[in-house]
Amino acid sequence: MSSSLLLQDFVISHTRSYFNAVDLCSIEAASTKTSAGYSSCSSWLTVAKYAGLALAGIDKRSVKAVCRALHSANLTLGSGLNLQLPSKGVHELTKAAEHMQRNRREHLAAGGKSAVTFIERFFFEEEDVDSYLDDPDAIDLVLTSHPITLTVGNATFELSLNWQAKTMWLEVHSTNVSCLLHADRSFSPLVIRLRTVSDSLCLWKDFQVLKPHTMLKGDGLCCLLETPEALADNMDDGILVVGLAYDGATSQVQRRRATQGLGEMAQALQLDAPGWKNALLL
Repeated sequence: MSSSLLLQDFVISHTRSYFNAVDLCSIEAASTKTSAGYSSCSSWLTVAKYAGLALAGIDKRSVKAVCRALHSANLTLGSGLNLQLPSKGVHELTKAAEHMQRNRREHLAAGGKSAVTFIERFFFEEEDVDSYLDDPDAIDLVLTSHPITLTVGNATFELSLNWQAKTMWLEVHSTNVSCLLHADRSFSPLVIRLRTVSDSLCLWKDFQVLKPHTMLKGDGLCCLLETPEALADNMDDGILVVGLAYDGATSQVQRRRATQGLGEMAQALQLDAPGWKNALLL
């Protein structure tokens, strides 16, 4: 190999991590030797790595798709995501990111003031997960995840998932001092939409937050796709969730449309796990 090619490889390997998906798309469109290096699958894998995703064994087309989806969706990635995804998971994450971005654009186009999309992992305590495995059918057992922080406009919240009575709830706490002192006067309602990327759990719900501190069952679909043991492993590893939070309360029309779309959503997800049709529709 010539010294010029060695130098080219060195430059590419030490600079490609500074490019985002849009940069690489532009470079890939060029027809030079350098662009060929930058647009290689390893370059896209580096972009994904800096986004917190480890995508070993994934083809270049899928890597590009998820990188573009994450960039165009302006998604806020949870700190230390460090997530390993198989090919199926990459496809589901791409679809979820595109879906949330489409909903975000629709909300802002309709006059909404703020909307933020995000990706987070919700982790559960190992002892709580063990208690769940002792009796997965226990209706009085509540498993609460570690909270994550989400900022919507000027408001900041702590969100936790709560598994109880075979469905997932959302616990919301505002961290704003004004809400603590004057909750009724200073709190602005919002809606939080969550969608899991998981082989063991299908969660697609809207949670209408009307108070600064609340526990919500939500409207939508939640069902186990595999065994309780698989869900327990998912809780230990962190349940991956793609979300959208936007200002304003959900109107009855929006609720009706969301409910009507659940059938199409289930078909789109290709839920072939035993018993999914008995999922709780709220």
